[in-house]
Amino acid sequence: MKNDAATIGINVDRRPENVMKSENHRSTTTMALAMLVLAAANICFVAVSASAQILKPGEIIYSRVPTVPGQNCSTASIWVVGQDGSNDRFITNGLHPRISPDGRLILFKRFDPNTLCNPFFNGQPEWWIRDLTTRQETQIALNFGIAFGHFFSPETNRADKQITTDDVNGLCTMKLDGSSRVCTGIPTLDPIRNPGHMGVRGGDNLIVVENYDNTPAGGLYTLNYNDLLNRQKIPNTNFGDVNPSWSNDGQTIAYATTNVLNRGQAGPFVNLFKINPDGSNKTQLTFLNNLPVGEGFYHSLVWTPDNSTILNAAKINGVTGIYKISANGGGILGTIPISAGAPPEWVGGIAPAYSEQQIASFGGGVTSSGNYTLVDTIGQAFAGQTSSGGTYNLQSGFWTNLANRPPRADFDGDGRSDVSVQRPGDGSWFAIRSSDGGTFTNTWGNPGDVTTPGDFDGDGKTDLAVYRPSSGQWFVLRSSDSSVMIASWGNPGDV
Repeated sequence: MKNDAATIGINVDRRPENVMKSENHRSTTTMALAMLVLAAANICFVAVSASAQILKPGEIIYSRVPTVPGQNCSTASIWVVGQDGSNDRFITNGLHPRISPDGRLILFKRFDPNTLCNPFFNGQPEWWIRDLTTRQETQIALNFGIAFGHFFSPETNRADKQITTDDVNGLCTMKLDGSSRVCTGIPTLDPIRNPGHMGVRGGDNLIVVENYDNTPAGGLYTLNYNDLLNRQKIPNTNFGDVNPSWSNDGQTIAYATTNVLNRGQAGPFVNLFKINPDGSNKTQLTFLNNLPVGEGFYHSLVWTPDNSTILNAAKINGVTGIYKISANGGGILGTIPISAGAPPEWVGGIAPAYSEQQIASFGGGVTSSGNYTLVDTIGQAFAGQTSSGGTYNLQSGFWTNLANRPPRADFDGDGRSDVSVQRPGDGSWFAIRSSDGGTFTNTWGNPGDVTTPGDFDGDGKTDLAVYRPSSGQWFVLRSSDSSVMIASWGNPGDV
């Protein structure tokens, strides 16, 4: 396949004037002025202010249909809203956004303004990336075929495979700037003859993809990210099972079913299910019957961080909205309120937790004629900027994703920290469970012990643990089976 996608254009801001004025009034400076002095080279580095557009952790990114139905896609728009419906706000024009694992970038589509807006069937999309820290938009490609699914790799520094998409009858990968595009199609992907809407699992980057093929081979498949090998059909899935999405813990796949006679691969879809990658524990999540054509679930299923709920844009009983569906088979839980306007048609992701630090790495820098260039740094930092007259402009910070960092004291295993104290005088522990508001008390340790709670048995719950400096011993009360673990590590007096 061709490897010819490249950076094509840059657009700093495509927002309506009234939205820009309102947002600029609300925005605050996200980087303070800072000065770093490198005494040995007598070079001054200044971090400049920039107006960022950072999403708050837990916010939902989604897109709305064009404001003028039946026209082109130019007025389709991308928005962000809190899970409680708060702070619903416009980001840019476009469709089908995905957010990068570090919360900094969004990948989205725009379409030829001379064609009617039918996002899955009206021709090749323009692919864009928006940097939320700078509001800069870069068109990275326009020669893709029809795409139902697209994702960032869970690690956005994966060399030449930072983005993956489906593309008509193939799967493609490319860099963040659209270069190094490689597509693999049939017959290389056999028995996957019509792949679509893949999802990528964190950790091992295992892909799940639909095979929309009216043969016994139709259904859901898993395959390797790097080489697209080890293609395994998920048992108990069939032709018409579409739109798969990994849970955040990588243990479960949510997907939709479609009526292959009158809905097809484009949907809307009839009901939602979940299944394990080995085909076990198949569970129906919604129970909608006799939906009129044109109603149902749309593309892109998004799990909430605690894996309790699945979000999807849908039209049900005449109401289009962002629906919440219980991941435990409890059916539809309700909708997330959004502001008036065009209806939603895609939920693209949930903003991760993040941290931003103003860190400069001088490794890899080169000097020439008194100018200093940072050739490369760790993460998403200041690579490629140059200095003039001894002044260096740092345009962004170092980003790390904290979404997978476990809470400090989670005694009930619900993924949230519990309010807790330990009384050194008598070794008593007291906690309020965040899951149900109940209280937890226990006694573990002696006066003089150092509290060291942690998940030592890997069950997702914090274990009571202390370190005894007088003997160099550790005492752990395992939450999984209430057994005791004693380990000697350290010398008397260590802390």
